[in-house]
Amino acid sequence: MQWEAIRRKSTTVENKHINIEGVACLTLSAEMQRFLGCVIGEHVSSEKPWKTVKKECIQANLISEDEKSEMFAVKEPLMVSYNDKNSCMYI
Repeated sequence: MQWEAIRRKSTTVENKHINIEGVACLTLSAEMQRFLGCVIGEHVSSEKPWKTVKKECIQANLISEDEKSEMFAVKEPLMVSYNDKNSCMYI
């Protein structure tokens, strides 16, 4: 996978008033959604809002892209997480 295609465009950690420990809101580009397998309307929707993503997939992007990664804002908790899978939720 070439990371050049998955560069951050307008990703931000947004304050959507979700005050749950371990939960962060990210806006992901269409390319990153495809990479993670959580494309809105295809893998996640209002009827099926959760999608499990392998930790190795996210870590590979974080390691190769570092600050350019769309997941950089939540890098520390993701890298030290004991879970081998993470969930993406469409909201």
